[in-house]
Parts: sequence; structure tokens; C-alpha cells
Amino acid sequence: MIKVGFLVSYDYELLPVALQQVYNHADKIYLSVDAENKTWSGNPVFIPDSFYDEIAAFDVEKKIEFHSEVFYVPELTPIQCETRQRNLLAKRMGKGWIVQLDSDEYVLHFKELAAFLRHNSHLLWFSRLFPVTLQGNMIILFKETPEGFLIINKKDKFNFVTNCPKYTAARNNNRITKLSLNIDVVHQSWARSESEITTKITNWGHRDDFDTAKFVDFWKNINEENYRSVANFHPLDEISWDFLLFKKAATVSELMTDLNQTAPHLGPISLVQIAIQNLAIRLKIGLNILKRISRKFK
Repeated sequence: MIKVGFLVSYDYELLPVALQQVYNHADKIYLSVDAENKTWSGNPVFIPDSFYDEIAAFDVEKKIEFHSEVFYVPELTPIQCETRQRNLLAKRMGKGWIVQLDSDEYVLHFKELAAFLRHNSHLLWFSRLFPVTLQGNMIILFKETPEGFLIINKKDKFNFVTNCPKYTAARNNNRITKLSLNIDVVHQSWARSESEITTKITNWGHRDDFDTAKFVDFWKNINEENYRSVANFHPLDEISWDFLLFKKAATVSELMTDLNQTAPHLGPISLVQIAIQNLAIRLKIGLNILKRISRKFK
């Protein structure tokens, strides 16, 4: 089975676009919402009843299920709260191909991805022997302008599909191998209003990772006239984002139509490659444990 889980919080209004991308080809969809209506920073979030009514009306095939627990733990950092929520959601989702997304992440060519995953369903039968994380290409929308969108020039690799959902940090599982797929996912990350950006940076998993206020000031000043002057501006390592591209589009949906022209080629998954890479990871983990033990006896 192909099961898709979304984390739903302050940007719940973006979820309908994400759902439309996956609904027809997912077997089950889970929407994970905090039981106490709090973010990972402990701030209140209000999701109106109209949102739930809209989801119920959209779900004509009755494949959407809500997952609700307490996800904010004061003793944990935001990224630790995120990792915890993803693991609790994965437990609720059970076995299958587990796809985890945020409300502002829109998978292009999910039909082709679903067919690929079904073709490789044997990896679900032997998930303990061949655990794997599949990565997509994230197209990051940096800012919406009057005429279109400013987009990060590089596509970030990110983890979003696995047959072994045991996350160690956000969607990462550093104990198993990762394989890249030629699947693009549009991330409406920074392409929001200023008030929405403020809400985002005070509540997301990266809240404590960099000077968010300084970066927002930088973001505010970028426009269609000066974006070409921006270079090496990733807030964490600077070099990951080289420059910005401009795409003319009236809406995100129109932009996705433009980006969705060519169906991706998805090659076969090699069991040998997975086995060798997992063995290498386990050997590395084992060696690190031995090093720590040896240091204790020095």
C-alpha cells in the first residue's frame, strides 16, 4: 500500500493543493494535527471547523484519516518535536510505502511515483532486509512577486518515502541507505505573505538554527528588480543556494502546470546496491561505537 501522511499546523490553508497532487493515487492519507492545537514551539494555532468541512467534502473516496496526539513537549526543541511527531504518525500509518509531506509540499507526477512504488512492492515484503529511504528533488519557492515567483536555482535533495519509517531527525533515518529519485516536489516554503513568514519562522523545526529575524529582513528586500544580485544566501551554510530564478505565473497552480511538462524516468531499484550501502552504514556505526568505548578506557 501507498500511504501518505501530512503534518498539518499553521499553514493548513495550503493543504488542499498538496492533497490534489496525491489523492487519486494514494491508498490512504493521514492528516496529523496536534490535539492541543499547539505548534512545536508551544504557540497556539487555530484551525477553523470550515477546514475540516472542506476536507470531508473533498474526501469522496473516504481515504483520509485524522491523526491527533499531543506533539508539543516543552522539554524538547522544535526539531525534536517534529521528529517525534513524524515517528508517531508513522506508527499510526503502519506498514507500506510511507510518504511523509508538509502541507506546503506539492508532489509533481505522483501518478508515476505511485506506479514505481507499486512495481517495487517486493521491498515492502523484505523491508527489514532492505530498508531504504527514497529522496526527491525539492523546488523551493523563495518569494511570490506581482508577476510570478522567485525560485532557488538548485533543487535540494530531501527524504520523503521509506519502507522503514524510523526517523532520527525530521524525515531522516541515518541508519539506512538513501536512493535518489527523479521526482520533483514544489515547496511553497518562503513564497508567502510577510505575516505568514513571521508565523512560520517562530514555529517551524528550524526556529533555533539561524538568525531568522535577520534573514526575514533580507527576504523582505528581494524583488523582481534586484533578485539577480543575490548569491550564496542559504541561511545555514550560504553556499547551497547559488542564485534565484524568476518564473512568470499568476498562481502556484499555474506554476506547477509549467513545471509539470515532462514525465520523469524512474529507473530500477537495485537490491544489491541497497544491501551494500546498508552494510557500509552499519559498519560505520559499529566502528564509531568501538571508538567511543576505546576512548573511555584510555
